Amino acid sequence: MDEALLKDDLFYLYGLYRDMLVVKSIKKKYRDSVVLDNISFNIKKGEICGFLGVNGAGKSTTINIISSYLSPDSGSVELNGIGFGNYKEYRKQFGFLPEKPPIYLDMTVQEYLSFVYDAKGLPRKDKSKNINYSLEITQIGDARKRLINNLSKGFRQRIGIAQAVLGNPSILLLDEPMIGLDPLQIFQMRSMFNMLKEQFTVLMSSHILSEIFEICDRILLLSGGNIVYDGSKECFFSKDTKTSEFIITTNKSLEKSHIDAILKIKGILSVCNLDNVTYNITLKNILHENEIKKELLLFLLGQDISINELSPSLQNNDLESVFLSYICD
Repeated sequence: MDEALLKDDLFYLYGLYRDMLVVKSIKKKYRDSVVLDNISFNIKKGEICGFLGVNGAGKSTTINIISSYLSPDSGSVELNGIGFGNYKEYRKQFGFLPEKPPIYLDMTVQEYLSFVYDAKGLPRKDKSKNINYSLEITQIGDARKRLINNLSKGFRQRIGIAQAVLGNPSILLLDEPMIGLDPLQIFQMRSMFNMLKEQFTVLMSSHILSEIFEICDRILLLSGGNIVYDGSKECFFSKDTKTSEFIITTNKSLEKSHIDAILKIKGILSVCNLDNVTYNITLKNILHENEIKKELLLFLLGQDISINELSPSLQNNDLESVFLSYICD
């Protein structure tokens, strides 16, 4: 019996899964902006791991570093014990779907997968079997002879995953695989992931929180260049969120002096910038929520800032509410 196979069987029998991916002390800075600040995490064989964070949190940067598309300023990454130093062997360990799949629209699905298979330098004797498998597991076999240009975005995303699956890699790195899909396409993708998770270790990023929690076993949450949560999706909800929250959209960005002044309003616990003009406000005194909102509005009007939208307080057990409570601490 193959010794490596026997060891893997024993690992699974006793629940001692190997660390397939080891990310250690990764730092990355663009000019004066620190994107990743010494992050570390491991992913074990067989895990389906969801990578969460707001826009600009560093999810794509992290996945691009793991895929060796980007180099970190410092730190190391290993896949199955192989590091960047052994570049050729390292790249055999993963299948990669970037946020914008590198798809050639003038090819048929079959032609494209054949092209990618050859470009990866995979064994020719296994080519037909490998391509058929990737078509089957991504559920796009019926479209194999169609031009990619004539297919929907949902199909194109699945073609991108099909090329990542070629060669049966140890881990799939999927950057926003469900971005821009309609509800039906997301449902179809979910069905496909239920098949993928039986065969592959997966690290996937997404903005669609509900789908990450539907598909993944483990959650990594990135905020401010750091991992602020790493654990099961069940434990994700154990964080104390007995505060009240609401979201405002202003007509222009708040300056630091504005935020400092808002934090001095009695009852306001935190102000979290979600994008240029959208802010999550957390209250620690929910009994006087209306009075606090009124004082906030009067302050902003005095600074010639208007509130274009104010959403109602989120329910404390909402997925979005818990997510915001982590990144706004």
